[in-house]
Amino acid sequence: MKATYEQVIDDILSIASSHKQVNDTGYGDVWEINKTQNNKPIVWITDSKSRLNGGRLVFGFHLLILDQTTHDESNEKKIISDCMLIGVDIIGKLWNYSTVYHIDDENVSINVVTEFDKSKDAGVRFEIDIIVDEALNSCDAPFE
Repeated sequence: MKATYEQVIDDILSIASSHKQVNDTGYGDVWEINKTQNNKPIVWITDSKSRLNGGRLVFGFHLLILDQTTHDESNEKKIISDCMLIGVDIIGKLWNYSTVYHIDDENVSINVVTEFDKSKDAGVRFEIDIIVDEALNSCDAPFE
């Protein structure tokens, strides 16, 4: 069985939703976040570069983990720190979550995000790749 794009996204959202510090999750373009998600902290998945690499399908995603700072932003470092730990927890859970795909744990980038989309939201953006081994297995392809 191959992992699909939809399955991987649903798995990440399921993992994020089960985290006790996460209040909301979603998937889509960045501009959709503040229009629909107001119960922070949130985990939001956006697309990144996907590719075929040596017979493996690699899905690229950004995981945005955001929370709202106080009006004077005095808790910004704490928010960033907490969001980073939430992201690390999610990445750790992804390592052993599936037998048909795995996270490329050697190439996870983490970027700090402040004043996200002109708001008081802060947090982190994880750039991850999910690798589906044997994606080009012709035995599974629906050809005669």
